[in-house]
Amino acid sequence: MEKPRWAYYGNNSIRWDRVVLHYNFLENVKKEHSTLWCEYCGKDKLVLYRWDEKHDKNNMATVDHFLPKSKYPLLANDENNFIVACSMCNEGKKDDVWAEDTIKYPRKDTKSWKPTQQRGL
Repeated sequence: MEKPRWAYYGNNSIRWDRVVLHYNFLENVKKEHSTLWCEYCGKDKLVLYRWDEKHDKNNMATVDHFLPKSKYPLLANDENNFIVACSMCNEGKKDDVWAEDTIKYPRKDTKSWKPTQQRGL
């Protein structure tokens, strides 16, 4: 993705890096599984939109930080803390810490995962 003009100003560079990280994560998951689905509610055929595309929130794939980045900033860029979520579930979760069993449709073989840096918390 080409870096947009706004990403060169102030703290926008950090924001842009996160956009790219999330996009690449979702793109890799889609390549691995040939589709994207919400790991919370199971909604399938989620669409991966580029940052500059018009999007439909009803079918948009988003990255949720299972352990919220506001409470666990060291895990903000840890892909082991990323959950594929529909926008409705992601917005509903906000900064709450949910129980691991809320991941009803995991993309991993087991729900027993821990973000890399959580071990040291």
